Amino acid sequence: NHRIVALRDLTLGASGVYACEASTEAPRFKTVTGAGQMHVIDLPDERPIITGASQRGYRVGEWLDVNCTSPKSKPPALLKWYINDEKPTENYVVQIPPQEEAGDLWTARLRLRFQLKRQHFVQGHVSLKCTASIYSEYFTSTSAVYPGLGLGEKALESRRTNDGWRTRCMTTLVAFGLLFLQYL
Repeated sequence: NHRIVALRDLTLGASGVYACEASTEAPRFKTVTGAGQMHVIDLPDERPIITGASQRGYRVGEWLDVNCTSPKSKPPALLKWYINDEKPTENYVVQIPPQEEAGDLWTARLRLRFQLKRQHFVQGHVSLKCTASIYSEYFTSTSAVYPGLGLGEKALESRRTNDGWRTRCMTTLVAFGLLFLQYL
C-alpha cells in the first residue's frame, strides 16, 4: 500500500517521535510531512493472576485481601478491580508501584482489600475480576468466584425470591407500558 510505512524488527528502545515525508513527482513536487509518537510495546505472556484468596470461601465480616499481577510487559499493564462486575470503593484498592524486570520489562500489581458485608454476596458468592490493559492494543481479564460461608439458606432463598419478583415486576411494567402505548 502506498499510504503505509511498515517498520520491522524493532526493539523496545525504538519508541519515540517519528517523522515521515512524502513527495510527488515532477512537475509539482508537492511535499507532505507528518510526525507522531510511536510506542513499541511488549505484551504480557499470560492473563492477570489473582492470588491471596481463600478457596474455602468467606464469611460476612472477614477480610478479603488479594493481589492482581500482570507479569512482564512494556509498558506495565494498567490494572483494575471489579467486585460483582462493579468498580470497588476507592479505599478498597491499594496501588503498588510497578516492579522493573530484566529486559526493560515491568510487572504490574494491584491489591484489593476490604471487609466483606452481606451485600457483597450475590446468590451466595462474591465474584472478583481483574482487568489488564495496555493502550488500546491489549485488554484481558481474569475472574474468580468465592463461596459465602454461614450465610444461611433463608438469606439465600429470600435473595432469589426478591430477584424473581423484581424480574416479574419489570416484565409486567414493560408489558403494561407496551399495552398502554398501543391504545394511544
